[in-house]
Amino acid sequence: MEFAFDIETIPNKDVIDKLPEPEVKYGNTKDPEKRKAMKENAKLKQLENMTLDPFFARICSFAIYAGTYSKVRVLKEISDEAEVELIQEVFEVFTRTDTYNPTVIIWAGKDHFDIRFLYIRAIALGIDKPIGMPVFEELIKKSSQCFVNLMQVVCEWGKYLKLGTASRIILDEDKIEHDFSKFIELIESGRGKEIGKYNLQDAKLTYNLYKKIKPYFLEMY
Repeated sequence: MEFAFDIETIPNKDVIDKLPEPEVKYGNTKDPEKRKAMKENAKLKQLENMTLDPFFARICSFAIYAGTYSKVRVLKEISDEAEVELIQEVFEVFTRTDTYNPTVIIWAGKDHFDIRFLYIRAIALGIDKPIGMPVFEELIKKSSQCFVNLMQVVCEWGKYLKLGTASRIILDEDKIEHDFSKFIELIESGRGKEIGKYNLQDAKLTYNLYKKIKPYFLEMY
């Protein structure tokens, strides 16, 4: 079975105190007040980037789309227990008998962001890897029977292309935009479905792009 997989992430407030001191390039700046402001800006930037680091963020939502099949889940609450439940649900889909050894399609940057994030969060939360889940070695392969990093197929490894850009050009369809900084607020206020809607559309766009691109670039699959 071929399906697109996409996650959304939020900062993990429980580990903010474990963030390393940010690197600050002061250059020739000697003024103490300016150096203080530069350090504070570096800290703010570090906090903004927490969602990109599985050691300092949580998976708050996942979406799977395969044309006639779709599944989306958002954290019921922000806690380790809720995230464990969400990740285990992903693993169940990945290892179901009807999707055994699936081709998982992602639109991600370097190192298969979504899959690597999923695995690192599972390790951090102490979730056992179920039988049938592909191992880490598959993540570093440019050509894999398990994972297709569609963005890298289209624009070469090491380059970056937004999903929205590809969707507008190839599918003539716009991507929903969202304010990621509001995700925690949406979950805590019981409006997590808004995240799920956004997440599922990303998975759907990724899947539809794959179907259109596959005959040209992915004959090996």
